[in-house]
Amino acid sequence: MEGVSCPVSGKPAKADKTCDLHGKTVYFCCPNCVKAFAADKDKFATKAGHQLVATHQAVQVACPISGKGLKEGTEVDVDGAQVGFCCPNCKAKFAGFDTDGQLNCAFGKFEKNFTTQTDCPVSGKAINPACSTEHEGKKVYFCCGKCKKAFEGDPSKFADKL
Repeated sequence: MEGVSCPVSGKPAKADKTCDLHGKTVYFCCPNCVKAFAADKDKFATKAGHQLVATHQAVQVACPISGKGLKEGTEVDVDGAQVGFCCPNCKAKFAGFDTDGQLNCAFGKFEKNFTTQTDCPVSGKAINPACSTEHEGKKVYFCCGKCKKAFEGDPSKFADKL
């Protein structure tokens, strides 16, 4: 838990103080912060989303400025979490925000810019955010086009991995 901060207090988080968000684990410093978070997840969602990315439980799939796909080499560190952009212009715009502005921009629309699906449902490998399809109203990500094609051929075969 080194370097992981409680999204409520900002203090160091502990592995045994947790709550669920988007099907993943958010870590806290104490039981009171767990209760505060559970009572009002929306209030702490931005910092909790940041923690999910910093702890590698979520993968970025879109630029926080434009919503477009990500371009390699545009990443910046936002308090321990890597955030990428579609182009140098969006990266520069983001750099102009203060710390709170960067957190809100990058993690405030968590479900739009990130996915908690970190593994390909076909191969089990890390996903490639540029390779996806829609399934039952939800975006599903894959490691490669071959796996996407296999999934599209028989989605029920991989349903238990979604």
